[in-house]
Amino acid sequence: MRSQEEIIKRVYAPLNLSYNLEVMTPNSPITQIFDEATNQTEPTREVTPCVIRPSINAWANDGSWDTMSSNEFLTDMKWLVAGTGKNNWVDISTLTDWEATDEANPKYKIDVTQSSYRGAISIYKDLPANTKLSLKFVAKLYDHRLNASYNIETDEIVLSTINKGEDSYSI
Repeated sequence: MRSQEEIIKRVYAPLNLSYNLEVMTPNSPITQIFDEATNQTEPTREVTPCVIRPSINAWANDGSWDTMSSNEFLTDMKWLVAGTGKNNWVDISTLTDWEATDEANPKYKIDVTQSSYRGAISIYKDLPANTKLSLKFVAKLYDHRLNASYNIETDEIVLSTINKGEDSYSI
């Protein structure tokens, strides 16, 4: 008796996605304080970097997606910095003022490990006083079930440095 082979095509439900940015370092928040008296920022990001992680969650209604935390499936990751014009975003890796002076002293690092921290940026650069800088994360999420990619673009997060200044009195 011969057996007959049949190919059954499985149809998967599309992914549902949610994503946001999380500051992972309570001792190095997104806002720094500049002290004019000492000419220093607190915290100093060279010592205590600010780490911002994209939190990418994916699930399928049919239960075919194994893991909700899906950072490990990210590809084509980029951190963008707001440019001079409206909706003008530039890849941080193309900016000369964010280039490392040497390998031991980076201005930033992006985590490329296959983990839930994939895509996280560690910022080692102190911003000048009274400065704001908008960042956002863009990437693709690879869906191995469908051999397809989903575009990820987070909302922006604003890094800033506030000038503490000296106390002033007047009568």
